[in-house]
Amino acid sequence: AGGWDRTGITQAMLAKAAEHGMRTFRVAIVGGKLYAKVVTSDKMRRRGMSRVWYWLWGLLELLERHGSEVPDVDLVMQVEDEPKIAKVVKIKVGNNKAGARMVPYTPGSEENPPPPLFSAVKSQGTLDMLWPLWTLWGEDVEGAGPKTGGFHDPPWAQLLPQLVEAARGNPWGARPNKNAFWRGAARTSGLRDALIACSGKPQYRVDAGSVQHKLKIGKAIGAVDRVDSQFLVYMDGRSFSSAMLPMIPTGALVLLPQSPWETLHSRAFRRSGHFLPFDSRPDAVCQNVTATVKAAEATPEASAAKASAAVAWASDNLKIEMQYQYMLRMLQAYAKLQKFSVKPRGGMKPIGWGDVLKNVKRKRLKSG
Repeated sequence: AGGWDRTGITQAMLAKAAEHGMRTFRVAIVGGKLYAKVVTSDKMRRRGMSRVWYWLWGLLELLERHGSEVPDVDLVMQVEDEPKIAKVVKIKVGNNKAGARMVPYTPGSEENPPPPLFSAVKSQGTLDMLWPLWTLWGEDVEGAGPKTGGFHDPPWAQLLPQLVEAARGNPWGARPNKNAFWRGAARTSGLRDALIACSGKPQYRVDAGSVQHKLKIGKAIGAVDRVDSQFLVYMDGRSFSSAMLPMIPTGALVLLPQSPWETLHSRAFRRSGHFLPFDSRPDAVCQNVTATVKAAEATPEASAAKASAAVAWASDNLKIEMQYQYMLRMLQAYAKLQKFSVKPRGGMKPIGWGDVLKNVKRKRLKSG
């Protein structure tokens, strides 16, 4: 989509990519060794510094697993919740401070090519390249602790098989929580507020509540504990939510509304069809969730089969090695587009496990 197969990727493009967003960082892999320039300002720390280090964690794991296959690359990544490379951008014209106009990036054009930037999320109006979520390896959130679940679930390499085993040990029809279950940060979305407002009301089949670690609001529920539910609701926050990924292998039926946001995993899950779509208009979200639950209950055998199919699909398609294979293919394709010799530039420093582990809360297990 970015047209780099026609223009190649230049250092000038990377310099422009590095200007997008407040959580952007530069990475190089040279001769099987990882280098990065990570800005550790107070602003970066407040805005999710651990995400950078967990992505570097993932790259170190990739090099350990597939080091001889990983090419030399120089790239830019960003860990904000929104994509950054809009298809249409505002540029300044001349020396007039007020002068600006909207112009489109032109994929494949030498005049205004889009800068190549790896992000966890994209949308129809953006050209970011997708990279697996940092939560595969972890995310440190203020106020969250080892006993709170959520962000402190095990890394995906351990969590996925735990979820699959728990799901298969809890048949869909025998699960005790038969309402549509949701927990998360309500303040990020008015739609989430609307769902919480009808929770527990007898006319609705909704069990929803706000959890905010930093403010110590609500009780967090770990991913494995959600296998007690027949139905889980996914809802975007300000943009996408990383909560979708651990929902998929729980053996619950995931209620999934339309969304403008796309992650690597949400794209694959939507294509699988192993979910229940529903209309998430704020004025009718509770009615629509309830109607979706009742419709599924009216066909229990088909619903149980759909839930089991989602677990089987997740077990095959979401395992950690599949994520590394995607990363490897992306880097191999990217490397062929580089129109420069790859070397550590602009203050990049070698990154090893000691650097990563001193900047995150998670301890590394021998199994990865």
